[in-house]
Amino acid sequence: MILFSDFDNTLFFRDDEQKTQKNIKSIKEWRSADNQFCITTGRSYRSITEHFPEIAEICDYYIVDSGSIILSKTGALIKSAVPLFGSVMWSMVYAKKQYY
Repeated sequence: MILFSDFDNTLFFRDDEQKTQKNIKSIKEWRSADNQFCITTGRSYRSITEHFPEIAEICDYYIVDSGSIILSKTGALIKSAVPLFGSVMWSMVYAKKQYY
């Protein structure tokens, strides 16, 4: 089975380290029973891994950027609903030249 959880104020509590650690312990127990765990968040992968480096110990998958990107445990891309980064950047440069 797989358990999905939001990140902010569900798994990670900026002002309550005790709650955060209790959640980590519970998720480790869940995973030790051959279950998987996935973070789902509006944040970027970089944002959650920088604020909470321990996440790599407990996450099997990440659904980030409001559901538009799915990543593996290692951060490798599984699925993306957004265009390639280079294409997005080129579009922004083109739009700036045309409209600004």
